[in-house]
Amino acid sequence: MRALLMLLCATLLATSFAGEAPAPSSKLSELEALGGGEVRLTWTAPRGAPARYQVKWAEKLIVELLKWPDEKDTRANWWAANNVEGEPKPGAAGAKESMTVEGVTPGKKSFAIRSFDSVSNRSAMSNVVAAEVK
Repeated sequence: MRALLMLLCATLLATSFAGEAPAPSSKLSELEALGGGEVRLTWTAPRGAPARYQVKWAEKLIVELLKWPDEKDTRANWWAANNVEGEPKPGAAGAKESMTVEGVTPGKKSFAIRSFDSVSNRSAMSNVVAAEVK
């Protein structure tokens, strides 16, 4: 019984992580601070078959992996950045995508996006853009 359970777990893990990561989310091409804690982001849908986007913002420059302790005061690790809600469902490759991020506190903020496929393989992080939020 234990051997069967271990085989089942190994099979589930292998299928959960199978496949390639999706193409990186296209470059964030436009950023507009609208006032009232709102920022409008625009990008182009990546090739492949992304299932969802994840958008983040931070008070510091967002990086994929923070170099501790050298960057702790000037950079924000992707995973520690603020999650945004309400990302649009990805459109066809090459489609113009946009969303308005609400509830962002005033001051200079950075934004980045990445995409995930249907089994949660993640793309590389996009470029990082910054705006002065009012």
